[in-house]
Amino acid sequence: MVVARERGHDGDAIARAAGTTLAELQQPESFVPLPVWKAVLAEVARLTGDPLAALHAAERNNSMGRWYGAVDYVVASSPSLREAFAAFARYFPIVNPNTQFCFEDVPEGMWVERRMHGTDDVELLRQAGDFGLTSTYLGFQRTTAAPWRALRVELRAPRPLDDGEHRRIFGVGEVFFEQGRDAFLVAGADLARPMNMPDPVLHQVMQEHAAALCARIPKELPFVAQAAEVLRRQLMKGEPTVTSLARELAVSERTLQRRLGEEGTPFRALLDRVREDLARSYLSSPRMSIGEVAFLLGYSETSTFHRAFVKWTGETPAVFRARQTGS
Repeated sequence: MVVARERGHDGDAIARAAGTTLAELQQPESFVPLPVWKAVLAEVARLTGDPLAALHAAERNNSMGRWYGAVDYVVASSPSLREAFAAFARYFPIVNPNTQFCFEDVPEGMWVERRMHGTDDVELLRQAGDFGLTSTYLGFQRTTAAPWRALRVELRAPRPLDDGEHRRIFGVGEVFFEQGRDAFLVAGADLARPMNMPDPVLHQVMQEHAAALCARIPKELPFVAQAAEVLRRQLMKGEPTVTSLARELAVSERTLQRRLGEEGTPFRALLDRVREDLARSYLSSPRMSIGEVAFLLGYSETSTFHRAFVKWTGETPAVFRARQTGS
């Protein structure tokens, strides 16, 4: 977003086009659903004409000292780079519960791998490598007391026509594309490097704060939560379908049905739940007619909404509204 604004584009308009708000995107400890994140980066790339907008956004954010909120302080106050990586992985669900950081010790040092779950969309995975892995790499370089560089960088993305920007930003002679992972290799000697503000007291305090934030992460599984959020937006445009939901979540219809089934919430049940929640909220306000509520929930006929609401609650929309408003 910073890259787009510096080139004269309106951040609020970009956020609206992606179905969110600028304030929500700027919350360092706020989880942004995958489809919203993808839409933001796609809009920035479109407006700027920069196919590497995600890569440049990671570089620009890092130069401004922006990273991951409370997780920053846990990392920076760690005694060494290795321990900072471990703490980062432990508390990263605060930032994104769909992403996992994994480590592999090898004779040369340690691989740091970023894995994204919940999507099989090639473009989204490419953006994740350009933005997510780059942000992590640059952030750790910034918060380590002495400079270091990766021994090797691997990305799942296809090789661009010119990989010069990747090589410049990662500071390596070659970046390996079309690999089976997004990862970088840290030399064993570098893992013992101290961080730039090691502080055992601050580290303990920030770990407790990060643990408390982790405990507040909704217990609902992330994929269902994302799907529900997308359905809320789609209902404003009409009747959502499995096809439209899968497209916006950047997964195949088969993957969508399978993942919803694994989390115990089939598509139709999830759609009914979202509609019921919104209906209760809308009907609690006397300013909106029942016909308007039906329209906002994607029903073409008020009578269809009436029957559905009775099925959900055992009472008509009018009776429910009277109870809620005391009229």
